[in-house]
Amino acid sequence: CTFVDNVASKGGALSGNGEGAIVEVGWTVFHRNIAFSEGGGIFVTGAAVLTLNNSKIVNGMTDGDGGGMSTRGQTVVTLVGNVVISDCESKGMGGGVLVEILKSRSVP
Repeated sequence: CTFVDNVASKGGALSGNGEGAIVEVGWTVFHRNIAFSEGGGIFVTGAAVLTLNNSKIVNGMTDGDGGGMSTRGQTVVTLVGNVVISDCESKGMGGGVLVEILKSRSVP
């Protein structure tokens, strides 16, 4: 699957929000996606779960935070296999990735 040249306020190509939201992405390319606020390619917030499996985020851009990807809140992020985040740009924090954790938790 490929997401190319998408534009949004948050998460240029993909956005997930809310407790219990499960976002599973595999064998996917995010290319030249733009977000005005944050998360050029992907934005996930709340008590959500994001899994990226063998995927690429390339040339993402945002005026805010997380040029390639931005996660906030209690989002759990899992990277599996070969995940590449490259050539992304942010005018705020996290050129490639911004991870903001409001509450940490340990996983057994």
